[in-house]
Amino acid sequence: MQAAVEDVLMPTTCTIMRAGTATPNQKGGFTGSFTAYASGVPCRVGPISSLGDRTPAESMFEERIGSQQRYMVYMPAGQSVQLNDRIVVADGRTFEVVSVPVESFQMWQPVVCVQVT
Repeated sequence: MQAAVEDVLMPTTCTIMRAGTATPNQKGGFTGSFTAYASGVPCRVGPISSLGDRTPAESMFEERIGSQQRYMVYMPAGQSVQLNDRIVVADGRTFEVVSVPVESFQMWQPVVCVQVT
């Protein structure tokens, strides 16, 4: 049943990229890199269109999100996703995770993101 739900509700796939070790650069800052953590993950991506769509968990991150367009990415329940992970969707868009709401009973894993490319 879970596979049938994923086929219908999650029509594309993505790769979850996790931050690696930050390396000092010549300007006194750090250069970070991301490595693939999980690939071929079924997902659905859609914009969060209005303030009425916010969950309490999203509201906590409103200052960090600011005025950027927010997106909700849905993945299979139990998929490991962390703050600051990057999600690269099959169509080439890249999103940064800004919130991972936790619900008591999940049929899918919702993730709040902002688009970075």
